[in-house]
Amino acid sequence: MTPVHSYFFATLVIFGIGLVAGLLAIWLGAWRSTCIFLMLAGSTEVPRIWLLNWVRVTSWALVAVLSVSYATIWAGLVANHINYWFGLFTWGGWLVLRWQASNLAATCRIDKIMAKLDS
Repeated sequence: MTPVHSYFFATLVIFGIGLVAGLLAIWLGAWRSTCIFLMLAGSTEVPRIWLLNWVRVTSWALVAVLSVSYATIWAGLVANHINYWFGLFTWGGWLVLRWQASNLAATCRIDKIMAKLDS
């Protein structure tokens, strides 16, 4: 394998790791938001596992670690391939994008659950 091919492969693998971390953070963040909403609303649809304290703390820590990993990996890729300073400033943007994606996914889930409860 030539150096160009190995560099491309390494970049692709790092991109994939960041993508998986981001998708997991979005999914877990949406699940957390949905559970919190349902618990505050007094719904009976709250997953039983959510009632355990260690699940709440662990899921929060996982979302934080996955979000920071995703933002750092993707900001590093932007810094390496587009522009160093632009890459540094995109780190916060990736975190905001992850947060908004989780909020959108949670809103969609909550709407489905509420529609099911109303019918």
